[in-house]
Amino acid sequence: MIILDTHAWIWWLTESPKLSLKATEAIKNNTLIGIPAISCWELSMLVSKNRIKLSMDVQSADEFSFSKS
Repeated sequence: MIILDTHAWIWWLTESPKLSLKATEAIKNNTLIGIPAISCWELSMLVSKNRIKLSMDVQSADEFSFSKS
């Protein structure tokens, strides 16, 4: 499992060149990716302040799978 902070998560989702090749490979090579709850909140704040745009609305989060480890 790999845990992503907010920046790494956003850069991974947007395929940003800001995410290093090493980090990209580490994410791709893991079957489980953890996103801290605070990162979900931070992402929703960035969207609500129009700092970033998503191709889906934040309310669509029920389509994601969450689990306890």
